[in-house]
Amino acid sequence: MVENRIDLVLSPEQLAEAVGHLQALDALCSGFDIALTDEERRSLPKLGDKSLAFVTKALEAAETHADLLARNFDIADFRRDVTLYQQGESLSLRLVALQRALDDATMQAGSEAFQAALLVYGYLQKQQDSDPGVSAMVTELGERFAAQRRKRTPRTSP
Repeated sequence: MVENRIDLVLSPEQLAEAVGHLQALDALCSGFDIALTDEERRSLPKLGDKSLAFVTKALEAAETHADLLARNFDIADFRRDVTLYQQGESLSLRLVALQRALDDATMQAGSEAFQAALLVYGYLQKQQDSDPGVSAMVTELGERFAAQRRKRTPRTSP
């Protein structure tokens, strides 16, 4: 028998509510959609934990010593970038955790469903001679494995 590690079904209302929340989150975060190219991603300097401390100290220094900076240096823009990075990072960490949980639950449910389907297929194979309808169903279900059987069949040379 299949081990049932997850036993959950979302009602249509719950699913619709979740989709609505995702749409609302998407709308709230619409400004985040700048779509960097792969080349841009590779070429941008990255901000990690160690660099964040440097950036934060530099912001403090800029605010304290604004008179020493170039006139066109925009401290408010710098502050907004630091704040947005911190906010985005915080949201991203929560989304990554949620995505991981959703992926794990979906993977487990899919695995359980596939294992159950294999059991059904095995049961039906044993009974296919008893009913033409069962035999047809076994043939139809067996199409899932037809490509694998072809790959395993050794080719003979002419």
